[in-house]
Amino acid sequence: MRDATTLLFGLDGFRVVQVEVHDEAGAGALREVVVEGLEDEQACPDCGVLSASVHGRKVRVVKDLPHGRRPLRLCWDQRRWACRERACRRRTFAETSAQIRPGQRLTGRLRAQLEVAVSGSTRSAADVAREYAVSWWSVNTALVVVAASMLPQARAGVRRFVRHKERDEMVLLGRKIYEELVERLPA
Repeated sequence: MRDATTLLFGLDGFRVVQVEVHDEAGAGALREVVVEGLEDEQACPDCGVLSASVHGRKVRVVKDLPHGRRPLRLCWDQRRWACRERACRRRTFAETSAQIRPGQRLTGRLRAQLEVAVSGSTRSAADVAREYAVSWWSVNTALVVVAASMLPQARAGVRRFVRHKERDEMVLLGRKIYEELVERLPA
């Protein structure tokens, strides 16, 4: 059974460990939510052997949807697992989650909300970015990734972009996706 705070917060795959409200000078109250993964073990990405041995922890600060009227800071107490397979070259590996992918600083539900906020209305990406306190670039990336999922031939380019963040490639890819989506619209 999950506790009430975890159920209320509703971030799949995580349990709420702690909630604090910080009154920062001039910025108003900030709600800080500390979460940890629900899994008691994870498989090594190299050898696939399950590990329940925690090597260490690192706190990752990730942006999430606002919760109520206060801004929210999500702190993931991410575990580092130790691989116990002697033949495996990897000694440790980081905990993974479907909601927070490696290298990303936004939760999946925030990325989805950014995309819906722009594509489901006439609002600009800059306006949505201001509302959610993220960069325009984050909103644009959320849009392009969803658009690319609709166009199978563009997926490889989006993956390459997300890894390297090359602006010129992004502009060209975004233009190509936009043109293809416009062509598919009913007359």
